[in-house]
Amino acid sequence: MAVTVSGTEEFERFAHSRVMSPCSIKSIEKKLNLGAFHDGNPGAADCPSEANFLMAVTVSGTEEFERFAHSRVMSPCSIKSIEKKLKTPSAKCLWKSKKDLHKMSKKSSNGESMTPLPGEMIGLRQQCQIAFSPHYG
Repeated sequence: MAVTVSGTEEFERFAHSRVMSPCSIKSIEKKLNLGAFHDGNPGAADCPSEANFLMAVTVSGTEEFERFAHSRVMSPCSIKSIEKKLKTPSAKCLWKSKKDLHKMSKKSSNGESMTPLPGEMIGLRQQCQIAFSPHYG
């Protein structure tokens, strides 16, 4: 299920265009592996790359706050494509078995029982702190 940017030169241009930290690169690679498309590609045509979201082909520096803020979050297209992938049979390995759900359940603000989604146990910030130092991120 792994997806990578093809060609060393293409990846270097991609990485340098974002002035990317290792955590940003890891975040993008995880999203590609979970089924997200780069914004502007045929699978994400409703989300143009120019909107500057995390999964844009290139992210440009800008003084416009909204476009800069987009560079650290996923577009609606990326979120939808990941949700779609998580509903496929091949993604079942990412979910806890039903017998273990009671160990992880928590209550919502209205008292309903909730089950953590993949990634909730250890988020991206915590992963980066484990990899680099407790003060990272």
